[in-house]
Amino acid sequence: ADTSVISGFTSYANAGGTGNSTGGGGGGAGAAGVAGNGGNGITLWGATFAGGGGGWGGGSGGTGGGGSALNGTTTKAASGNPGTSGTGSGGGGGNDGACGRIMIRYIVDTSVQAPTISGSPTKGMTIVITVIANTPGRVRFFIAGKRAANCLSQATTGSFGSATATCNWKPTTRGYVELRAQVFPTETGYPAAMSAINKVFVLNRATTR
Repeated sequence: ADTSVISGFTSYANAGGTGNSTGGGGGGAGAAGVAGNGGNGITLWGATFAGGGGGWGGGSGGTGGGGSALNGTTTKAASGNPGTSGTGSGGGGGNDGACGRIMIRYIVDTSVQAPTISGSPTKGMTIVITVIANTPGRVRFFIAGKRAANCLSQATTGSFGSATATCNWKPTTRGYVELRAQVFPTETGYPAAMSAINKVFVLNRATTR
């Protein structure tokens, strides 16, 4: 096994299973082979790959695409199944290992739209403030330049491109009020971002309590 350090990987270069009458399974990226069975692969960025192939004689392949072994001896195909294409996994029983894949990820600038409300805000009446960010995370709402005590860390719903957070707001004063929001992305590497200001006018309550 190659023991070179591979940046970004937490597990690699695991040993194959100990050879026995049914053959040793290949080591997967996530675990060593166990007797005739291939070691499991790893999951990275939502994809599972690099499973070990099963040892000849019926060994199972590791998770992530490892090929299982068969009992045949007449042809390569009879001896086992190849690794799953695109996973870089080992083949079973001496069959072919699989081709690998190149995975590319990139970080975009975090953004969050100015808060919006549905309808006209009225003093003493609860109204919902909504913001949309381009990345999931938690949102802090600001009202009149101050943090909203009940909306300091609102979790978003949705996914990348359209992650929504809401805050229930009950205006305490009449007149113009500035609304703003800041998103703190869940994904590592994405910076926090502050929205533009939306200035709204709070109306007097039309009825008495």
